Amino acid sequence: RMLAGAAAREQSIVVAEDAHSGALLGTASLIVEHKLIRGCGRVGHVEDVVTREKARGRGVGRALLGRLAELAREAGCYKVILDCADKNAAFYEKSGYRRAELQMRLDLD
Repeated sequence: RMLAGAAAREQSIVVAEDAHSGALLGTASLIVEHKLIRGCGRVGHVEDVVTREKARGRGVGRALLGRLAELAREAGCYKVILDCADKNAAFYEKSGYRRAELQMRLDLD
């Protein structure tokens, strides 16, 4: 028997902007998932990390990820995870992430 229900979720969106012009340089999101395992612990999911092409290589993406990690710590998360394309793995590894486990996917449309 399946019981319907919704877990409480929290979401944060961080934005990086140019200090002089106010132009948007990048954005990233953190979704906090409340788990039933690990003492009802919390896991942070990083999503939608995007930087403007002209801002790449200037530390914007790393700064966004760093801020998301701070928010995850503040929310009591025991880990932060993300999915990425193979071509982006090196960027995340430079930002302190490591390869772990395997992603599975079910397309619904």
